[in-house]
Amino acid sequence: PKPTLDLRGAARRPRPREIAAGLLASGAAARDFRRLDFARILERARRGRQPGATSHDAAHHEAVLDAAAVFAVLRPWSPVGGACLKRSYQLLGYLRRLGLDADWVIGVRTWPFMAHCWLQSGPVALDDDVERLIAYTPILAV
Repeated sequence: PKPTLDLRGAARRPRPREIAAGLLASGAAARDFRRLDFARILERARRGRQPGATSHDAAHHEAVLDAAAVFAVLRPWSPVGGACLKRSYQLLGYLRRLGLDADWVIGVRTWPFMAHCWLQSGPVALDDDVERLIAYTPILAV
């Protein structure tokens, strides 16, 4: 389903482990987008799924929201540039380095045709605004 809630802002500063995870995720995303085509990037994202990590467990969901909010604080210092595909892939790698997971959603709209992607945990959009995402129909979730 489409997200219905925006991510809240970070309530704390990044911890050393989160800074390290952010650096590693940035490096991996930059490398993957230089070397891999889109099909291989999707394959890598599917293989990296954390079994049961996107369950409806409230504690896991809250940990994902907290980590994503902290990542938003770190993101301005990332060497990976702005497109939604790169941004969401980088956040996905960051979460997985912290033992967490989320759904990587790709959606489209018809007029004018556009594609967009974002990360989502339950009803919460982790790296975009619900107001923008409402225009897109999800066609793939990894």
